[in-house]
Amino acid sequence: MPRGALTPNQLRFCEVLANATAIALRNARVLQSLRDETQRDIYARLEAEKRLTVLKRYADLLSSAPDGLAAFDLDGRLLFANPSAHSLLGYKPEHYVGRSLIELVTAEQKRKVLKLRTQLAAGEYPHDVDIAIPDGLEVKTPDATTVEISGIDRQKVGQLAAEIRRWRKPEPYKGKGIKYRGEYIFRKEGKKK
Repeated sequence: MPRGALTPNQLRFCEVLANATAIALRNARVLQSLRDETQRDIYARLEAEKRLTVLKRYADLLSSAPDGLAAFDLDGRLLFANPSAHSLLGYKPEHYVGRSLIELVTAEQKRKVLKLRTQLAAGEYPHDVDIAIPDGLEVKTPDATTVEISGIDRQKVGQLAAEIRRWRKPEPYKGKGIKYRGEYIFRKEGKKK
């Protein structure tokens, strides 16, 4: 046998050792990927639990609200309604949760619901205000922020303007609200930090 050559027993031992090393390395990679996956699962679970805690606070708030509140998905199906909404509708929750809003309203309300749904889907938040316009008055809206009221009777014009203004009186901190033409709102300084 030449010097430095391995015997057949030594070769078999080296082969077994190489195979065992390869298996150990493969197992180490599998174990590391399992650890990584477990870490991701634990992190995701902790994040979900945090979000659930926050949502539970909101759910408690919504459930205890005296007003009827409901949540709908983008397809218009009812996801949640608080106890006040249940009593307003007069049904048990299992009767209407998961059903479409269109199924829950009367035939004459369906048009309004469809209009509201398209406006909300477009990012608009409609708040229509219906005001009866007295005879002899004319109301124009030349742009989105201007309402012009005209008529012969100044008392009726002023009364209608006051009713419209009552919906959103001017406030002194931000200067928002409905103002008469030429009216100046004295601004107040907000809280100092």
